[in-house]
Amino acid sequence: MSLANIRSLVEVAVNDAFAAMTPAVPVVFQNVQEEPPGQEYVILNLVYPNLTQPIICPEESNIEAIVGTVTLVCYVPRAQGMKRLEELASVGCQTLNALKAQPDPNNVRFNLGAIEGPITVLDGDNPLALASVTAPFTAKG
Repeated sequence: MSLANIRSLVEVAVNDAFAAMTPAVPVVFQNVQEEPPGQEYVILNLVYPNLTQPIICPEESNIEAIVGTVTLVCYVPRAQGMKRLEELASVGCQTLNALKAQPDPNNVRFNLGAIEGPITVLDGDNPLALASVTAPFTAKG
């Protein structure tokens, strides 16, 4: 199992879903862009807090399933209502939930846990409002 294969499956699906919106919404990937791409965008974050699981056979790699967390943070301009922010969060939730049925050339079997969010943040003097969507996942392959 390659972490890059898991990342590719998620990044391609999320990028395609937000690119299909009108207007298209850019997705910021980890360790790629340094500056936000404008007033409306999504940040995709994947973390792997539990990479191995103990197993009985000593010759095994202990990597039977990879456990991770995926987070999407959606940004839109403030003071324009919640509609666009909720649209972005909904697209994110639907896209993540559909990954378990997504065909993948690398044969990654992706299973999403319960989605938490969208959680909105409208505090402070930041000119952008944000909504975050987070879910645990397991991946095998």
